[in-house]
Amino acid sequence: MIFLLFIQSAIAGTPLTIQCMNCKDDKSFLVKHVEDVANEIMKSKCFATFWGTRTVIETNGRSRDGVLKHITSTPNEIEVTYYFEKSDVVGYTEDGTNHVFANEYWHDRFDDCQRASNFAHEASHVIGYWHDFERTGRRQFSVPYTINAGFTACCHSVSPIKMENLEQ
Repeated sequence: MIFLLFIQSAIAGTPLTIQCMNCKDDKSFLVKHVEDVANEIMKSKCFATFWGTRTVIETNGRSRDGVLKHITSTPNEIEVTYYFEKSDVVGYTEDGTNHVFANEYWHDRFDDCQRASNFAHEASHVIGYWHDFERTGRRQFSVPYTINAGFTACCHSVSPIKMENLEQ
């Protein structure tokens, strides 16, 4: 099953808004909620504090604070296509485009914080941040993986997410 999502800016100064183009209503509602989680976390004091203490590499010549400002204020429009594959790949970005592929094998098992983290990670590729393809020691300090670490550190403390809250 393939779903196409359109992600653009919803809250002034935040990079992600998710509009589900061809999802069923329940999936559209979930995606909208994940959008809210991503925006809330990336604008949180916790995320900024975490970012300020973290070594970050492959910053495209920006300072650590410059990267934080870039990722939290740049409108970022991405198209997400869900696919299903039993593999260790959670998602990937098509080079040179705003097209992101998200693996339902993982996303269906993830909580909203993990989904939001993956979309923010992939969105960082769209605006020019990369990491080593192989699992090297330095990869964890790249911008996309620092975003993931920030979401892990902050998500549940900033925005406790409960599936009951998703019921309309």
